[in-house]
Formats: sequence, structure tokens, C-alpha cells
Amino acid sequence: MLGAAINPYRGELLVGSLAVALTVLGELAIPWLFGLAIDRGVVTRDRQWLLGIAALFLLVLAITALMRWLQAYCMGRLASQVTCDLRVALFARTQRLSLRAHDQMGAGQLLSRLQNDVPALEELLSSGLASVLSDSLLLVGVVVAMLALNAALALISCAVLLFVGGMIVVWRRRVQQSFHATRATFGQVTSLLAETLAGRVVVQAFVREEMAEARFNQVNHAYLSASARALRLTALLFPVIEILSAVAIASVLFAGGLLIGTGHGLTIGVLIAFLGYVQRFFQPVMTLADRYGAMQLALAASDRISELFDVEVDGQVDGGAQHLKLVRGEIAIEHIYFGYRNIPVLQDLSLVVHPGQHVGLVGPSGAGKSTLVHLLLRFYDVWDGQIRLDGVDLRKLRPDTLRRQFSMVAQEPFLFSGSVLDNIRFSRVEASEAEVREAAELVGADNFIAALPEGYQTDLRDCGERLSAGQRQLLALARAVLADRPIVILDEATSTVDPETEQRLRQMLTTVFRSRTCLIVAHRLTTIRDADVIVVLDRGRIVERGTHNDLLALHGLYWRLYSMQTAK
Repeated sequence: MLGAAINPYRGELLVGSLAVALTVLGELAIPWLFGLAIDRGVVTRDRQWLLGIAALFLLVLAITALMRWLQAYCMGRLASQVTCDLRVALFARTQRLSLRAHDQMGAGQLLSRLQNDVPALEELLSSGLASVLSDSLLLVGVVVAMLALNAALALISCAVLLFVGGMIVVWRRRVQQSFHATRATFGQVTSLLAETLAGRVVVQAFVREEMAEARFNQVNHAYLSASARALRLTALLFPVIEILSAVAIASVLFAGGLLIGTGHGLTIGVLIAFLGYVQRFFQPVMTLADRYGAMQLALAASDRISELFDVEVDGQVDGGAQHLKLVRGEIAIEHIYFGYRNIPVLQDLSLVVHPGQHVGLVGPSGAGKSTLVHLLLRFYDVWDGQIRLDGVDLRKLRPDTLRRQFSMVAQEPFLFSGSVLDNIRFSRVEASEAEVREAAELVGADNFIAALPEGYQTDLRDCGERLSAGQRQLLALARAVLADRPIVILDEATSTVDPETEQRLRQMLTTVFRSRTCLIVAHRLTTIRDADVIVVLDRGRIVERGTHNDLLALHGLYWRLYSMQTAK
């Protein structure tokens, strides 16, 4: 996944990698220049040679500094571009995930990927990748340079390196598990934080602040424990490598001192250059160890992001996708079964809704009314049976093609940040302001909108929380009217409005929505008294159907529900 994201910007990667290589060459040249300066300049007192070495030294430093800037710029630009693309791709993916996937993952886990995992990858690309490449090249270059200077001293240093390498392999296995645990627990922290902030009204209403704090404290301390384990393992490596580095330098200094002047071709300048390479020998090891934690976090983040792209997307199409242009609005539900997490909700349910027919769906809480609405919109697919629109199985329709046939008003209307005008126009963005105002007038929202500080241009912050629940519902109704689609779903649309607004909605059903197929889910049974057919659900099955008067005459479940409401 990460490789595919980097591929469009391989030019920046190539230039940045070349700059890294040149930077490493510059660093490798410095000890060699020191050795030459001592053997050919200091020992022989050749001032002209010393001047030339000094000039060359300054030139190497200048080129190295320029290459460091180029590498930082290219890698930083690469990181910004890739992570920008990843955020866009992740956001688009979350928009197309099935509701089942959203239910399983939760909003907090999705936010964690955007807010935490993507920045971890950005850190890896901007500095971690260049650092790993630089340190790896430097390590190889140092080994080659030491072997070229003196093979015996190089073998002493490499023996220490082999010991360090074995220790790192054992350490890596343990720290990798710790960092995966750290990312997982941090996702839980984010998830709980998002949940608690969303439910803050309920928390405060029931005075459960201390309980919420205790839950958060528990999850936060789990994250702290996981982080502490990873930190202990990371911190242990550095002092060990420092000790081994000191041992290697002391060994080279002792052995080199004994070999000078014994015919092994070792001079003071070569020994000083060699000691410089030994110091650089452990520098990339230390840096790689330091970067390892960040790399593991980034790789764990990459895995979590990849998992999101493997999750089921919304509404796969069985066979070749079919398109609907002009929908009559006939819905045929044939012996469907469906549930959540293997718990059945709808069982052997069959229903036919004719074009232009108004059907009321009523029943106790948990009877399956809203679930049926979700199936019609293909938020979920049935376990068994079939739902057809104008004779076409919904599973053969692309979700966007299907949903363009529906206008929906949910029980809990959602408003976005932006103006009142934009929120109503959300269902049909090309609509004119006059059409928006007409829709608002039809549902009776125009009066309260006119009373807002800036009317239709009033900015609705925090999802319109300053509006009453009924006012938010009126805006949602205006949005549905403006959409002007052949099928209308009202899912508890009158649950938060006053009787006057409910009466206006009933009038709309006989005027604005008269020629449209309407499914009206209602707890307020007065809303659906005039429906052509009322379907009564109980425990996932249709137990009664008929007109309002027919159902009252049965003295069954509908009669009991209606009697309880009218007796209040």
C-alpha cells in the first residue's frame, strides 16, 4: 500500500536518495582527509599539501551541507504529498465503507487512522526513510573503508558489530510486539474519547462524569503501560551499544598502537583515520536503533491503514451492475431474513409497495422498522430473500444509483457546519436559493429561519446544536423536499416536532408527496392515519396490515398501540 502511494512521486524519492548517497560519501571522505593531512602534511611539514587538504575539506563540507538540504527538501516534499494523498484516499474509503464495517470498527478507530497513523507515516517518510538509507549506506561505506585501510583492525571492529547485530535481532522481536500493542491501545483511547465527547450531554445529565473519567483513566493507563514496555526495551539498547563502541575504540587504539612501525603499513594518519571510521561505525547503529521505534510505529500504522483498505466497501454488486433512469417506485420485498452479528431481526418478511402508494410502518421498539429502511437503501444486504425496485434486485444496483431514487428524513437529523442554505441544498447542490426557500416554506421552516441572525446565511456550528430538535428536523424535511426524488422515506420524522408541524407534514403527504412512493416509519400513529396501507411489525415479522380503520377493527396490536397513545 505504501509503495503504491509513493510511486507517483518516485522522482522526489530518486533525487532525495541520490542526495543521501552523496551526503554519505562526504561523511566518509572526512576521516580519510584527516589521515592524509597528518601523514602527508603534518609529519612532513608540507604546507602546500596541508593548504590543499584544507581547501578540499571545506569543499566536501559545503557539498555535504548542500546535499543535506536537498535530501531534507525532497523527502519532506515526498512525505507531504504522499500523506496528503493518503488522507484523501482514507477519507474517501470511510465514505464508502459499509455500515456493517462502521459498526464493527467504530468512529474512534477510523479517526485514529487519520489523526495518528497518517502522521506516523509522514514522520517515517520525511526523516525516517532518509535516515535509514543514510545510516545503511554509511555502515557499508565505513566497513569498506576500514577494510581498505587495515584488514586486521577491521576484523576486530567487525567482531564487535556481529555481536551487536545478534543482540539487535533478539531485541527487535520483542520491541515489535510492544509497538503494535502501543498503537492498538492508543486507538482505544481515541475511540473512547470520541464516544464520551459525543455523549457528553447524557454523561452530565446522569452525573456520570466520575465514571467516564474512570473508564478513560483505565484505557489511558493501558496505553501508558504498553508505551512503558516499548520505552524500556528501546532505552536498554543505547547504553549497551555505547559500551560496545567504547570497547571497539579501545581495542583498535591498543592494537593499532602496537602495529605502528612494525611493517604492517600502519601510520599515525591511518590509525587516526581508522579511529574516525570506528566512531562512525557505531553512529549509524545507534541512529538505526533510535529510529527503530519510530519505524515500528510507522509500519504498524501502515498495517492498520492497509487493513482499512481491505475492509468491505459499501454495496458490492452481484453480477453486472444495472442502472435505473426513470423509477416508478415499486418495491417488492420477498421472504427476507436479516440481523446483526448473527442475531436475526427480520424473519420471512414479505411486502409489496406499489408506485405512489403511502405505506406506514409501525410496531414496538426493536420490531425491525428502521432495519427495513436500511435494507431498502442497501446500507446492509439481506441474509436471504430478495428486495426488488421496479423488478430489479437491489444487489444488482450500485448503491449510488439506488440511493438517488430516495429522499430520506431520519429520526435524528444531522446538520453540517455551514449555512442554513447549504444544509438544505445538501440534497441538491445545483438548486437555486429560490428553490431552497420554497422547500423551507412548504415544511414550515421559513419563519424560524427568518428569525435567525443572518437568515438563510446563518452559520450552523456544532451540527446546529443551538437549534431545537424540532427546528433541525424541519431543515431535514426541507432537504428531502428539495431533493425531489420518486421515493420518500420518513423514519420517525415527526418524533421531535410539535403537533402543528406534524399536521403540516400530514398535509405534505397529501400534496407535495402525493404522487411519490412513501414509507413512513412512525411511533406517533396519528402521522400515518391517512396512509394507504399500514404495516404492523412485531419481532421482525408482519403481524397485521390494512388501513387505519381496518386495523382498529381487528382489536390487535395496532389497536393497543393506538389506544395507549390516544388515552394520554
